[in-house]
Amino acid sequence: MQENRSLGYLLHLSNGHWAFTFLVRLPSMDGRVALVPWADMLNHSCDVCTVDTFLDYDNLSKEIVFTTDRPYQPGEQVFISYGKKSNGELLLSYGFVPREGANPCDSVELLVSLKKSDKSYKKKLELLKKYGLSG
Repeated sequence: MQENRSLGYLLHLSNGHWAFTFLVRLPSMDGRVALVPWADMLNHSCDVCTVDTFLDYDNLSKEIVFTTDRPYQPGEQVFISYGKKSNGELLLSYGFVPREGANPCDSVELLVSLKKSDKSYKKKLELLKKYGLSG
């Protein structure tokens, strides 16, 4: 383990790796990236209708600001929501999947193609359009 004592405290290489696990891009930062290691300690809630906590960048103070949806008691868990994301999106972007059945936004993308030579082509196309499944 590498250490740097010149800063007055121990800087461990493993802590540096952990810090890089949560890079944040916020709209108010004009595309810039920030390291916000403590944000990784917040858990995602699939209840996007009631969880309204978020990170933002304050241009005046030049700080990342965490705004909660309500007052919290000491020791109470604070949740954030990454938005309406499928389990696949959550896994690829954030490295986790909610427990089975917990994500009302879970979905699966299916690519459907029809052959024009199919004798039922027109009927199938009508059904796809009827249910909003045609591009």
